Amino acid sequence: MLSLAAAMCLRWLPVRMSVISYRPRHMVSLSGLIVLTFLQALLFNSAASGEDDTLPSRERLLAIEIPESLEAVLADLDSAEWAVREAASKRLLDPVFSSELLMAVVEQRSLSEEARARLLGSLIARKTTAPRGALGIRMRQSVRANPGVLVNSVIPGMPAEGLLKTGDVIYEIGGVRGTPALRVNDLVVEVQRKSPGENIRIKLWRALRDENGIHRTGPDGRLLYDSVTVDMALGSMKQFGSNGNLAFSSTVNSVRRRWAEDLIRRFLLPPRRLRMKLINAVDDRPSIAARDIELHPDIVWLKGAVEDFPHLDHARAKQLRMKMMMRHGRLQVDVEIPSLEPEERAWFERVLERYESLLPSQDG
Repeated sequence: MLSLAAAMCLRWLPVRMSVISYRPRHMVSLSGLIVLTFLQALLFNSAASGEDDTLPSRERLLAIEIPESLEAVLADLDSAEWAVREAASKRLLDPVFSSELLMAVVEQRSLSEEARARLLGSLIARKTTAPRGALGIRMRQSVRANPGVLVNSVIPGMPAEGLLKTGDVIYEIGGVRGTPALRVNDLVVEVQRKSPGENIRIKLWRALRDENGIHRTGPDGRLLYDSVTVDMALGSMKQFGSNGNLAFSSTVNSVRRRWAEDLIRRFLLPPRRLRMKLINAVDDRPSIAARDIELHPDIVWLKGAVEDFPHLDHARAKQLRMKMMMRHGRLQVDVEIPSLEPEERAWFERVLERYESLLPSQDG
């Protein structure tokens, strides 16, 4: 995981690295810095704000005792051997260590940058790749007088069998009602954000029927419903096999990513500036202000793209313009990095201004 994080955040390193003497023992700190820098980068594009209520309180985490079995793994996270640290990261994914326990370690211990990054990475991996819960129903939006999610059918062998019935209208699940009414999307997100085996409470409208199974009506002729509360343990989306309804997977992924962003926001330490140089490097290197902005990778790429742009058909031109705007967005993020020195920020602003001047005109 560290190697992936390192690759994804290399573009941030010029901002974070300047000059001090290099020694091999700094490699552990550098590895942690790379991952921490990557985790910080996630937050620049985060739309979420505030602390996620699903994260345990600080008081709760401080009360958790760290077992000896985990102490051995934590010791390996600070090993001088890369392979040992990698193996320790994989052991952190063992379900014998709960996510709450790992958060307790981050809350209680003074960890090295790399150890903290590996623990946070393990927590994120647990959340984003965790199995998804399922009820075991086919559903659609209710168009009846009772708003909510209509149960079209109950799938045999799934948790809902024997608890939910065809025709039930779910109006609340896991405390979520929706605005103004519970929608299919709300239900799917709430169920799939939980793990198989977790309990969930469902509130629904169920038709009142007579002894012949006929839906009863009131004096005004309206159909009568009873409010029913059902508690059940969730099944797994894997039980659906290849025919599972994954229509809202992207929404569920977004929910889990926001959880990860909230985790990082709560536990990530402020970034440290690491100054280093290569052995035998020249000490009087030019400042960033003296660098030629025309050699910036995004400027070089855009110049070539602009030459090709007039010769492309509409579809390919549209794709290329999207790439141009994505790079433009990244440059805007670079300018706003809080830790930039004034001359560094001025240089990135010049790069951004030059990039914008090269962008092809767009029809209005």
